Amino acid sequence: MHGNVWEWTLDHFVLYQEGPAVDPVGPPTPIERVLRGGSWEKGELMQTRSGARRDSLPDYAYFAYGFRICAPI
Repeated sequence: MHGNVWEWTLDHFVLYQEGPAVDPVGPPTPIERVLRGGSWEKGELMQTRSGARRDSLPDYAYFAYGFRICAPI
């Protein structure tokens, strides 16, 4: 599933801080959500890895943004 679409998460976007963090807290006034996993759309190899992340407004629609449905078995 790497590089299929950017996947929406419930996390609020904040830049990573230097050093280790245990259970980091999001921004005090959350605006943007985190997208993970990358997409094929720009052809940048580093952006297709599962650790890639970016931010976007939650109400923004784009063909390369999506989500994965998971169900317990």
